[in-house]
Amino acid sequence: MGQETSFEMYGVRWPAQTSMLDVELQCWRRHAFYSGYEGSKLQEPCVHFANAWKIISPEKINERKTGYVFSEWTYRRIRCWCENSFMTWWGPSSSGKTTDAAHLVYITWLAAPDETTVQVCSTSIGMLEKRIWREVVKIHSRMRGKVPGVLVSSELKIILREDMEEDNPINGLFGVPVGQGSDGIKGVHNTYNYMVIDEMQDTDPKALEEWDNLSTGRDYKFLGMGNPNSWTNPLGRASRPTKIKLRDLDPDVHTEWQTEKGMCQFYDGRKSPAVKDAEKYPFLLNQRQIDEMSVSPGRNSPQFWTQRIGFIPRDGLQETVLTESLIVASGGLDKAVWKHGYTVVAGLDPAFTTGGDKRILRFARVGELISGVWAISLYRRVEILAEMVKDMDGRDVPVSYDFADKVIKECKAEGVPPNCLGMDTTGAQTTLADIVDERWGGKIYRVDFSGAASDKPASSGKEISPKKLYKNRVTELWYVVSKYCRAGQLRDMREEECWQFSSRRLIPPGDGTSRLLVEPKRQMKKMAGRSPDDADAVAVAVCVVQNVIGLQIGGSLRAYDSRPNNQQFDIDSSDSNYSTDVTMAE
Repeated sequence: MGQETSFEMYGVRWPAQTSMLDVELQCWRRHAFYSGYEGSKLQEPCVHFANAWKIISPEKINERKTGYVFSEWTYRRIRCWCENSFMTWWGPSSSGKTTDAAHLVYITWLAAPDETTVQVCSTSIGMLEKRIWREVVKIHSRMRGKVPGVLVSSELKIILREDMEEDNPINGLFGVPVGQGSDGIKGVHNTYNYMVIDEMQDTDPKALEEWDNLSTGRDYKFLGMGNPNSWTNPLGRASRPTKIKLRDLDPDVHTEWQTEKGMCQFYDGRKSPAVKDAEKYPFLLNQRQIDEMSVSPGRNSPQFWTQRIGFIPRDGLQETVLTESLIVASGGLDKAVWKHGYTVVAGLDPAFTTGGDKRILRFARVGELISGVWAISLYRRVEILAEMVKDMDGRDVPVSYDFADKVIKECKAEGVPPNCLGMDTTGAQTTLADIVDERWGGKIYRVDFSGAASDKPASSGKEISPKKLYKNRVTELWYVVSKYCRAGQLRDMREEECWQFSSRRLIPPGDGTSRLLVEPKRQMKKMAGRSPDDADAVAVAVCVVQNVIGLQIGGSLRAYDSRPNNQQFDIDSSDSNYSTDVTMAE
């Protein structure tokens, strides 16, 4: 008898030289095609994908070395990948996200290596080499000689040998840094296009925007994953539920939910497979590690929620001026689209003497939105650098003069008159305000963060005096921002501002009263690692909106058209008047 030229598997005849790996890969990749064969016995696509995984990474490599051990989390992730085009994964540390994602993209590429682009991303080249790209390389090294593809370590890519001479090959797996300030992702379009972003909470939001342009071809998938810590960073934004309110999302109830573009899956560290069997799953989070962190820093700490549960810390774990979920629910991150026109103001935190780090100038537009709500759009942020420069005659210009000139120049460019520039004049910063007045030839609006809260309520109604509600002036100013936000009147807030407003803690007033008091700036900087300069600049700008422009909380302007010093703009005069992404406006 002659040698068999084919064999049957899953009800399909395959050429004799076809490997078991290729059979499983093609049953996944071309599932619809082979399912149409008469007598076909194909299983679900995710089953064939899992079978390919087990061939590539068997549970036993040799008698002494254990390979990849499948768990219920593995099967859940495979099904998620096979059934969705856009997905995010939440999970604690040591939950196997990175290793599993590396297997997913490697197997996906192997199914059609000559027409597939896979971009494997993290915050930097260093993090790629330590985390997900390292896992991809480990898999490829184990398969060397059995599969196509050449590893080019210096360029973080695995490409076909016939593409080695190409300047810009598109078929292959590519390691791409997408951290803040990175070059970004490759702008390619192929038959099959895939992207995975590891540590997505710390990456540049533009990477996700770029993916929208690349989600083309016969098949495309996006996976973002990380340890969730905020609703305002890229991972949090991409994972917001569409059919569940943020405040109702519960780690004890929800394991996955629909998002605007697809699906978010949550892997609860308290239910890690290693909790039941630490010996079988030595690389996954176990009960001992959970118990250790539950003691210090404690079960109600943000660290425990992020690193052990794998969930965004719940509101109320600590008392703060605002919470991220409230900011999101109130439209604080939404873009402003104006109905008619707007007035422009600015808030300045000079950060010269009060323990701050950055000198922030924050521009805001005030007007009526197309929804009919009168709102504040925090549309532009400028960090002012104070430098020693020389004038045209070569003489040194004092730093304070250079600083004042830069502030004035920025304000004039935005159409902000002197009285609509608010400035924190706490302590010695009063002198800097005098310099700005002198060099501008007008009077700016001064906001003193020190001392007691004010006596008069913001409105003429029966509102309680701020002095009875707040221990000091800075607490009052921050809570004015909170009130506008709760009333749905803030737009275009930045991630950093949201973090600061939801991170500055309330502390006991120490005077036997129930008045509210925020922790000192220096204490926040010590505890959180950052000074709330952005939030202070917003508070100054909002103070101008309330006291100079006259926008009422929950209402409209008291005297919108009667202020000749406030420049009014025709919103229809230019397309640029419509608010764009805040990061684009810097």
